[in-house]
Amino acid sequence: MASLNLVPNPTVVAVQMGIFLTNLYIVKKMLLEPYLVLRAKRDGLTTGSQKDSERLSQESEAMTQSITTAVQSALVSASGAVEQIRATAQKRKDEIVKQAEEVARVQIENARKEIVSNLQAERAKIPATVKSVADEIYRMTLS
Repeated sequence: MASLNLVPNPTVVAVQMGIFLTNLYIVKKMLLEPYLVLRAKRDGLTTGSQKDSERLSQESEAMTQSITTAVQSALVSASGAVEQIRATAQKRKDEIVKQAEEVARVQIENARKEIVSNLQAERAKIPATVKSVADEIYRMTLS
């Protein structure tokens, strides 16, 4: 009868191990490594692009925020400058109005003095005019 021999044959095991390792090396070099390189490239083109897109979106958001902050700062600065210019203009306007009022007051005072002077001169002429009119009336009544 045939018997079952479970003792490994070292030569057969060594040859099978050599064939396995050779096949493993060939499969690794010809299939596995090119597949991993191709997969890395594909991942770089797909998920890498997505990651780049996310990074660029974050950079864009940061730039937008900094621009918004700069614009708000410029608006605040411009508002302060406008208020300062407005205050300076108001002060200058008040000075000009005050000077114009002073000039007008002097002119009005001069005109008033001239009117008073002319009025006094005319009042001084009244007695003489009244006397001449009275004399004329008297002469007309006598004649």
